[in-house]
Parts: sequence; structure tokens; C-alpha cells
Amino acid sequence: MKAIWNKFSNEKRDTLFPVGNGRLAAQISINSSPAFEEILLYEESLWSKPYSNRNNPNSQKDLSKISSHLKEGHNTEAADLIKTSVAPLTENHSVYNSVPTASLQVKSYLAATAVEFSEFTDQKTTLDMENGILSRAFSAESPLPSTADLSRTTRDSSIQYTQDIFASQSQDVIVLHFSASTPKSIFFRACFSNTQNAYKAYGLGEDTIALQYTYPIPHTVMATAVTSGGTVCVKGATIVVENADEATIYVDIQTAYRHSHYRRKKGDTHIAPKSLATWTSDRALKNLCFASSSVYTDLYKDHVQEFSSLYNETKLNLNSSSDSISYDEFVNKKNEAENAVAETVYDFSKYLNVCSSAKNGTLNSSLWGGLTSCKAFIPLCAYSVNVPQIQTFNILKKLYKNGKKTARVMFGLEGFAGFETTDIWGDSAPCANSQVLFPSGGIFASLAVRSYYEHTMDYKFLKKNFYIIKEACRFFAGYLEQNFFVEENEKKLIAKLFDAAIECARDFNEQKFLPLIEEWKIIRAALGNLYELEEDE
Repeated sequence: MKAIWNKFSNEKRDTLFPVGNGRLAAQISINSSPAFEEILLYEESLWSKPYSNRNNPNSQKDLSKISSHLKEGHNTEAADLIKTSVAPLTENHSVYNSVPTASLQVKSYLAATAVEFSEFTDQKTTLDMENGILSRAFSAESPLPSTADLSRTTRDSSIQYTQDIFASQSQDVIVLHFSASTPKSIFFRACFSNTQNAYKAYGLGEDTIALQYTYPIPHTVMATAVTSGGTVCVKGATIVVENADEATIYVDIQTAYRHSHYRRKKGDTHIAPKSLATWTSDRALKNLCFASSSVYTDLYKDHVQEFSSLYNETKLNLNSSSDSISYDEFVNKKNEAENAVAETVYDFSKYLNVCSSAKNGTLNSSLWGGLTSCKAFIPLCAYSVNVPQIQTFNILKKLYKNGKKTARVMFGLEGFAGFETTDIWGDSAPCANSQVLFPSGGIFASLAVRSYYEHTMDYKFLKKNFYIIKEACRFFAGYLEQNFFVEENEKKLIAKLFDAAIECARDFNEQKFLPLIEEWKIIRAALGNLYELEEDE
């Protein structure tokens, strides 16, 4: 098992470590003071706005003109028409909220009177990729008198503190656990920052704080604390823990996207945003109540078992002698020829993939904001390269429904069409600044279906999702009949679509698919042998 660790010097430095379970994600911002935690929080369904119909009906009448300009090499004239006729009616589709939903700040102290730590020793941060746990450890001198009740593990007056952070799949929450080698040594205050856009910030009972938002999608961020020994209370919108042996903070984010009516209406609903925000608060509170009532050691074991089982499905062994490498070596890729670095790069990619996987996720990832560089849209072209996870098809179903409208409104054709990007609502219209006339989205969606089947041999899945491939072929059969201008690379994509469709229909081995196979073979033959051309290039 390779771990990434970071031993801090006294100089201030900022480092972001990721954890996630697919729906929820967090980046832990670590600076020179281990007594201060800042946890940047993300949720996969928090996008910038509801769905709107952006299909431009003017594109139909100008498609032939655009195609003629392209065939004649009049690219400037074609680009001008694309900007006016193909451009969507409104701005781009929604984008993922790259700014953290909220930030939970936890400040630890030496005593109830908010005595701050002055010196730290043995500081170490470790990302255990196999078990999906970020751990921080440090030591500090106890302010208590020498007669204090110290545990056997305590060296003289020094207290060893440990903080574990992970994203639980089973309880579907972010978990922060604090422990110390000396009883009654845990003191901290926890509150949410970035509250300026919140509709409401409040404390609930003696152990819970929350932020409610009505924009862009109604949602709630909530945290609750549980202690072993000591006390926990809420002052204003701050959790205060004192004299605890151990303490655990559970964090959840719930959005109106989980509301069935709001989701079906694609965010266009008669329900008031404030009412939806209250609904998300109730949902978050219920989830946190279940999570916090669990025994922490059981929750920890369940997380390790589930995460490690996924992580260990594949391994890369280059016989390196090191069990861990420093953060600087990893980030700066020092000694890149060294096997330990190569193994860790592979393991970290695998770690992110596991963090991005949720059993009940809407997408196949929450890492657009929380785990890697944020993407403003879902790039459909990626689905033709990587094997998509099953959650991907939650989006493709929506893309298909909207894509039927795009095919009809923009092209005057039957079937299913989409462009190169989409969003959580399955938007199929082009981007406002796109210069692309070719609707490649339906092809990439179809290739994702075929790719998943080839890697899983899930016959029921293929039969269930074959309509996506069938309707994409129906659209491109009409598209080719219109004799629109098609570049060589675009022809290759169309050829791959029909090849995949023919293979799928053959795999069904049913008489009713024979007419389709014959029709598609004729279209495919008219496209020529494009793969030989691809190899020559």
C-alpha cells in the first residue's frame, strides 16, 4: 500500500487533500497550524441553474446554406451563420458549481478558555489511499498540572492528537473524528464560513449547525457533533466541544435535485425555493441522525472494508521498496523514473476513481469540484475513451429525451441528437460559443452503451439501453440523406456508430433485427473503409 504523507515545517504552506464517496466530496485545506482545519465541501448535483429549452428553431432553414458554404470553402460565411442560426436561444447550459458549496472551519484549543496551541511537534499528514482515509497527527504540551489524570500512552506532559477524515459510503456523510492520548483533552469550535450567500444560518438543538440556500438550486449544508466524554453545545451557529475524550463531526449536503418533482420538472417548479430549502434541511437532518447514532468504530470498519474492496480490485506492482512518498515528490513528480513514484501516481488515480463512485449517484462523479480540476460541463467525448460507470446512464437517459427535441427542432429529423457537452439535466443543445455544427453527442452516448456492454457482458443492460443506439442511427441516416457537409473525422465517428449498432443487433440474434442490420450495413458501406485511412494517418 502506497501512502502520500506530508511533514510540515514552520513555514506556512497550503495543501489540498481530497476525500469523496461519489455524491459528496471534500478538499481538506491544510496549513502550518494542525490545530486549524478547513474542509471545502461539494455535492454532485449542485449546478448553476435549472434546465431551459435552448434549441434554436432557425437552424433548420439555414443548415443547407451552412453546408454549401463549407463545401465551397467559405468558412467565414459558414461561421457567421452558425453563430446566428445554430447558436442556442439562451446562454449555455448549467455548469457545475466549482466554488465550494461551503467551508467547515474547525479550530482546536488546549483548554476551554480558548487557549491556543503555541508549539507543535511530530506533525504528519497521511493520505491512506487503500482505505480512503486522511489522517493528521501532531503533539503538543499539555497545559494541565502534573497531577492530571494522564493515559498510559502519554509521554510526560505531551499529548498526541489524531484527526481522521473520510467520506462514508454506507452512511453517505463526510466524517471527521478527533482523538487524543490524554482524556478530556479535545476542545474545538466548528462553524461554516462563506455564509454571505446563505438564506439562513442557524443552530439546531445542542449539537447541529446548518446553512440554507435558495440559489442556484435550493440546498442545505449541515453538521452535527457527537462526543465521548466532555460536552457539546451550539452557540449561535457554532459547535463548541469541550473536555472530550473523542469527538466526531458528521457533515451532509442535500439539494432540491433529490426532490422527485423538482428533478422531473428540471428545476422549473411552482414550489417556492424557501420551501424546497426547508425540505433539504429535513432530509439532511434525517441523514445525520442516522449517521451520528451509529457506533463510530463500526462506521469506520464498514468504510474501510467497502473502500478497500473497491481499491484493491486492481494493483500495479513495480517492486518498489518504499511504502510511502512525500507530497512534494508526488506533486512535483521528482524522481519520476523511480518505481515508488510511478506506483503512487497509478494508485492516486485509482483512489480518485473510487472516491468518485457512488452506489446511488446521479453522475459517476463528484470530483468536478471536490477532487480534481473542476469541469464546467460533462464532456461526452470522454465516454468513448473510458469505460463509463453505470451511473453515467442516468444522465444519458435525460440526454436522450432532450435530444429527441433537438433532432426535431434544429434539424427537422427523427431520432436522437446532441452536441459535445451536456449537464446534469441532460441538455442536448450546443454551447453558445461553439463553432461546431456536427451533433456528435448522440454518437458518444451510443458508444458509451456499447463500451459498457463489452466490458461487462451485461446482456440485460444492452437490451434495455439499445434504444439510444437505435435512435442515434435513425437520426444520422436522415442526416446523411440531407447531404450535409461532413468532415473525414466526423465520417469516422458515424462509421463507428453504425459498426457498434450492427454488432449490438447481431448480439441479440433475433429475427426482428435483421431488417435493421441490412439497412445499417448499406449506410455503413456508403461511408467507405475509414479505418484504413485512420491507420495510414
